[in-house]
Amino acid sequence: MSSGRRVVITGLGAVAPNGVGTGAFWEALVAGRSGIGPLTRFDCSGFPVRIAGQVEDFDLSRYVRKCSTRRMQRFAALAVTAARMAVEDAALDLEAFAPHRMGACFGSTIAGITAEDQQLAFHRDGCRHVSPVTWSETGVHTATAYVTMELGLKGPATTLSAGCSTGLDSVGWGFQTISSRRADMVVCGAGEAPLTPFIFGTMCASQILTRFQGPPAGASRPFARDRDGIVLSEGGGAVVLEDLDTAVNRGADIYAEVVGFASRSEAGDMINTDPTGVEISRAMFAALAQAMVLPDEVDYVHAHGSGFPDGDRADTNAIKMTFGPRAYSIPVNSIRSMTGQALAAGGVLQIISTALTMRHGIVPPTINCEPPDELCDLDYVTEGARRVRVRTAMMNSTSVGGTHSVLLLRKPDDVE
Repeated sequence: MSSGRRVVITGLGAVAPNGVGTGAFWEALVAGRSGIGPLTRFDCSGFPVRIAGQVEDFDLSRYVRKCSTRRMQRFAALAVTAARMAVEDAALDLEAFAPHRMGACFGSTIAGITAEDQQLAFHRDGCRHVSPVTWSETGVHTATAYVTMELGLKGPATTLSAGCSTGLDSVGWGFQTISSRRADMVVCGAGEAPLTPFIFGTMCASQILTRFQGPPAGASRPFARDRDGIVLSEGGGAVVLEDLDTAVNRGADIYAEVVGFASRSEAGDMINTDPTGVEISRAMFAALAQAMVLPDEVDYVHAHGSGFPDGDRADTNAIKMTFGPRAYSIPVNSIRSMTGQALAAGGVLQIISTALTMRHGIVPPTINCEPPDELCDLDYVTEGARRVRVRTAMMNSTSVGGTHSVLLLRKPDDVE
């Protein structure tokens, strides 16, 4: 493992299309319940795709206590809500920490950069009718800023925006920050709210969204033979990371230890992933090396599995290259079959699900994987949730430009 301080996860917060709150989210995952449905955020009758993963009925006022909720963009609201959930789940007394030893790292892909209502106001009436807070509310760093203000975190704070790998990257940043003694606690996560007419329209134009014609719940189809693209969704997720000694001394409930993180790039195409999975495998080996974990010690792989044809094959081939013949006996799954592709937030939801798998010994199913792709022939846990003893888990996420991130979690043997 790293020669620095050990880092553990002590709190989780999930705001997902199939469940608001970590308990509801986990219950839905185990039950194989999809959060994909008709898109109602705006009138999409003229769009070729009319389904998405929407977060419904979350009470922002329940979680935001200090900051203005009226001016907060939706992506930031989702992030702050998840952060407060994670802190509450960690039973964290923020007053007990030195504020300059508490950090934050959040991310987003789209953030609020479109601010479509403000653009319409500008084009209709000019700059005099644009809200004066638009510029400060729509930037990617807005979510991190609100989290620090809401929680009183005055330590290292930054924002990452690496597309769909952002969630794993944010936790990787927190892991490195605590390990190197720059902070004792970091809240990490992401918020994403891309369900606006313009952004959804750009996704439709790119033809990366699925054109599945059946029931919406069956539209996100990782590893299935007839998969043809992603289902766009929104969401928020957060985890609390702490130095192990700090967590033990305060009697924290520890979900898992973060033991390895790595990223690699294909330096290839902006949209299409290399189906050979070579660079994903290199990232996997790099994370294993940092953690000083052997491939034979990994009990479970939580794959990116977005339903993008080449991406799912890349995941499959990378797992085969990394684990050899044993790849066929390792349970693999993708919760994006139920949550859709929440861009930056998707990776954090992936981490939360994995931490809960380690806690409960249950791997949620990959739904809709039928008929299976003959080239995607691993054990994707398709027949309902499965009980599996997981001591070491690996996750991978893929973003535009062939950027790949890998995170390793492990149950600490020496902590009750």
